[in-house]
Amino acid sequence: MKLRNGTHVDGVVDINPIAKSAIAQHNASSPLLRLPLEVKNLIYRYTFGDNLVHIIQNSDEGTAMFKNTICRASISEEEAQENFDGESTHQWYAPANEGRHNCCRFQKGATFPDREEGPKVLSLSLLRCCRQIYNEAHHIPHATNTFSCNDPETLQKFVVSLAQGSNDNHLAVRSLFLEMVYETTFENSWGRAVSTGAKLLKGLQNISIDVDWCAWHFCLGPRNQAELRKEGTSWSNNVISHVLALKKLPLKTATMVISDQGTEEQHIGTTSPYWKNHEAEYRWTLDEKKEWARYAREALLEPKI
Repeated sequence: MKLRNGTHVDGVVDINPIAKSAIAQHNASSPLLRLPLEVKNLIYRYTFGDNLVHIIQNSDEGTAMFKNTICRASISEEEAQENFDGESTHQWYAPANEGRHNCCRFQKGATFPDREEGPKVLSLSLLRCCRQIYNEAHHIPHATNTFSCNDPETLQKFVVSLAQGSNDNHLAVRSLFLEMVYETTFENSWGRAVSTGAKLLKGLQNISIDVDWCAWHFCLGPRNQAELRKEGTSWSNNVISHVLALKKLPLKTATMVISDQGTEEQHIGTTSPYWKNHEAEYRWTLDEKKEWARYAREALLEPKI
């Protein structure tokens, strides 16, 4: 159906035959657009793919719902997994992993003394060049980047926004990174957000998870919950139940590490007699965290029946 101005009700402009002919001639003369699609896909992927992209809600009125920054961490999540599994000299955490994404945050007034410029943003301006490029490449950013969320509200809104519209961008997403910081107000929210991701991101193949242990909220519970039960028995723990909501997806790879550097120094402090008296009860050792994370990874990658 068209309106009088020649615009379809879905917002797509109905181009007249003369304009279509001119566009076709222009596209035929473009060195880029004359290339085989396989080659163009490589170019599109090089242009705006293969990044870890941190998604942040945009608080500025009248602007897009989200903004993003490209990850600047010095190590990948696969390397973080190797550090976590291989650390043997530290009792509580893998020092090489802690704070690795601090340099990625998009904050007003933030400075980056070791960088020549601030956070780099993933640009999709190429998609606005012409209709042919958009039709060929609009799915590439979703299919070839890893999207990162560090709070449940952002994850929930981001996944739902991808599912809206006619392009089914949520079905193109293949990789996700969750920085699961468990504070008191976030505990149930993470469960809802991850469940939404499991429901809508049906093509997800790669998941990376960093759980911030947050001992000052005791979110993972006493240490006796860290002990693996007999095979086939699930853990009675909110964090693990949230993570395992992703089991239904066709996952091929999974990484999971647990961070807690500064738990005592920054959040509990040496002035807390309660913490000193209960550290042995609540603070998990690195070996216990490894065991917990290993169980989660194996459960996520179990063959689907």
